[in-house]
Order: sequence, then C-alpha cells, then structure tokens
Amino acid sequence: MTDKAGDISMLIRKHLLGELTGEERSIMNSWISESDENRKVFNELTNEEGLQRALQDLYQFQQTHNINQPASVVDLYHAKTKWLKYIAVVASAIAVVCMVWLLVINNRRDKRPAVTETATKKTNQDIAPGGNKAVLTLADGSNIVLDNIANGTISKQGSTNVVKQADGELAYNTSQSTSPSSHSPLATSYNTVTTPRGGQYQLTLPDGSKVWLNAASSLKFPVSFSGKERVVQLTGEAYFEVAHVTMPGSAERMPFEVEVNNGMKVEVLGTHFNVMAYEDEKESKTTLLQGKVKVIVKTPASVLLKPGQQALLTKANEKVRVDKDANVEEAVAWKNGKFKFVRTDLKTVMRQLARWYDVQVEYDKNLPEKFFTGEIPRRLNASEVLSVIEFAGVHCRIEGKKIIVIP
Repeated sequence: MTDKAGDISMLIRKHLLGELTGEERSIMNSWISESDENRKVFNELTNEEGLQRALQDLYQFQQTHNINQPASVVDLYHAKTKWLKYIAVVASAIAVVCMVWLLVINNRRDKRPAVTETATKKTNQDIAPGGNKAVLTLADGSNIVLDNIANGTISKQGSTNVVKQADGELAYNTSQSTSPSSHSPLATSYNTVTTPRGGQYQLTLPDGSKVWLNAASSLKFPVSFSGKERVVQLTGEAYFEVAHVTMPGSAERMPFEVEVNNGMKVEVLGTHFNVMAYEDEKESKTTLLQGKVKVIVKTPASVLLKPGQQALLTKANEKVRVDKDANVEEAVAWKNGKFKFVRTDLKTVMRQLARWYDVQVEYDKNLPEKFFTGEIPRRLNASEVLSVIEFAGVHCRIEGKKIIVIP
C-alpha cells in the first residue's frame, strides 16, 4: 500500500488515462483490496460525479485563499462537456478528495489504522489521547483532583452538595427548601473547575445548566446563584446548555452571562452555544446552536446571534464579525469526540492536537502552508492521528512529549 495521498492519486490518474504499468496496477489493486474504505475511495474518484465534486472543492479552496490557478482549471469548473477529456487537469483535485476521504472514513473504521513509520521513527514512542481530567478549587482555596476521587459527595458548601456522579460528571445540588437569601454568605463564594492540557470535563451548575470543558480551560462560578443574574467566567473553551431559570417571585427569565478572559461577554437567555477563547488563538469564536445570545465586547458595539451563526472577535483590533452560515459541527466537534477541520491551516490543527495530547509542537522553518478538511476521532493515539494527517504531505516525528513537523 502506498502511504501518501499524492502517490495514490497518481496511480488513480494513470488508471483513468490507461497509462498504468503492470507493477503499478498491482500496487493499486493491492491498496484497493486492503479495506472496504479504500475501495470506496477508489470508486468515488473514478466516476464523473466524484471528480466533479473534487474539482469543485479545489476551485472553491483556491478562490477562498486567492491561489493562482491555470485557466484550464477555471474553464473545467464551468464546463459541461465530457469529463474524460479533462482528467489530466484535475489530478490535483483527486489529491484533495483523497485527503478528505482518508480523514473522514478513518472515523468510521472498526479498527484503528496502522501507525506510519515517520510518526514514531527513532523513538517508538506514542502519546495517548486526553481524557476526563480536572481539578476542582473550592471557595477556601483547597483543591480536589476529580479524576482520582471516588464517586459520591465530595464537598458540602452551605446548602449545596458537590457530587461526583457515577458517569464522572460533577454536579452541584442545592437544597430547594433553602431560599437564596438564606445562604447569602455563599452568594459571592466561587468554585473553579480547571482542565489541564490533555483533559476535559463535564459538570452541572447549581442552576441545572450543563457545561462541557475542553482541554486547557477553566470555569469559575458561584456555589449558589442568587440575585438577578447568573455570571460565570471562562478561559479556554466550553459548550453550554443553559437551564431556564426565572427570577425569584417572577416569571421573568434570569439572565446567564459568560465573561471571557479577553473582555468579551456572552449574554444568554436559555440556549445551547459554544465559546472558544484560547489565548493562543487569533480569534475568539461564539457559536450558537439553539436559542439566542448577545456577544458584547469592550467597544460599544454588540451582536445578536441566531442559531447557526458565529461571532468572531479578532484580538488584534477587538472587532467582531458575524458568520451567518457557520459550520456548527466543526465548532462543537470536540464535545462529540472528534477533531473536525474545514480548510483549516496546519498550525491551527497542531494547536488543537497540542492541547489534547499535552505536547509541544516544533516546525521546520521551510514548511509550506497546508490546509486540511475532514474528521478524526479524538480517542486515537497521537501517532494514529499523525498518520492520517501525513496523507496530505505533512510529516511528523514524535520525540517524548514533542511533535516535530517537517515537509
């Protein structure tokens, strides 16, 4: 089997043109017979519709990134004539679709893919994926390592019991018989859940709202919500499912607000949304799946999001823009156990991997710009993820807790 999408696409291209040698045909047939997924890739790339999709993907990618392209490629994109006349022109498009398919079908395999030589060369080391790891910091400053402690009640703070449930989730259970005013000493007392690099965690807040914390993130929140609003403080990334809570003695909803470390605020009224605000990313992103949120920044301007939209705050100039047709699946893929990339640049991909596998990443200075599209399960070891990425022509080497990226 060939290990690179470029080699595979070359063989498929020569097959379509009738130029395969006997040895090359044997190599290609061997690759096809290795798995049903490989056969599916081959079938996709050897019919008119598959190649048209490949060409469309290539054309849109080049337009998006202002990449110069031969006039023949532009002409072919708009052409309606016989596709076989243009096979030679779309060889690069075949490579694009090869990469997409190889990333996506990897998520559907029943067994894990083989590890390529480059990813583990020299050390034979590997890096396990992240898992449910977090530290709970109580109001008195004491810390509880959540992944080590047994299930059950782990802390009692006023009228609130902090419980680690059987599924590992952290839950704050506040006595319903106690009015908010009766536990006022805890109204300004906060707990913080912090996930390390290589960790994630799920918790239920005192109001019943559910929160999923991604790696290298933290959420600070009151032990008991009281007053006229619910305010939490986020660093990193989290997905929220906010509970519907009314004001004491009123039918009016109690607002829920997420304060982000860069000065951005997200005001919520019962909704599902994701906030990504890592300090090492150029943009903070708020993605709305359900309900309604208002994104507020330091400047007087604010934006109101509808489901399927995303607010992007550029840190350099603190300006907010709205993507009205956001890729919601990409934004919340981490919560669903996946990496999902849509024309994502290499360094952004590697930052996600670095946080999940708790590694440092080094780059060769001559590394060309690369982009990726597809899905990879987060449950895979680092070498297995890197073996998939290598199909796009990027080579990686693992050395201890470091990934070195080379051309």
